[in-house]
Amino acid sequence: MNTRKSLAVCVYINTAIAVTLSLYFFVVPAGELAWDLRDTGLRGGEIPRFAFRWHRALSPKYEAWARDRVRSGKVQSSTADIAGTEWPLFGSVFYLWATEALQEVVEQIAHLKVGLLAMGECLSSCFFRQRRPQ
Repeated sequence: MNTRKSLAVCVYINTAIAVTLSLYFFVVPAGELAWDLRDTGLRGGEIPRFAFRWHRALSPKYEAWARDRVRSGKVQSSTADIAGTEWPLFGSVFYLWATEALQEVVEQIAHLKVGLLAMGECLSSCFFRQRRPQ
């Protein structure tokens, strides 16, 4: 009877592990993808919100890769391996273009916030100005 109980515990533990792993590897990414696909930036021609999150996650890895590549000496040009020297260049150019585009959006948002604050101060001074007694 004791072996049946230990076998049942083992089955329950394995089932719990399988459910946890399936949630982590299948359900959570699918939910995250569904959430990202609801982004209005995808339909409106704007930069989607998840681009900022992806860029923030990619930047430290890309920096480490670039530093390792420069340190290893693979950066030197070679006419024997054109593909091996082209893709890092193009990848870096596209990464920097993406960084520039995201930075422009951040600056536009900052300018809008400053404009909205100035407009709010102007409106509040116009509408809530205290009247002087006559």
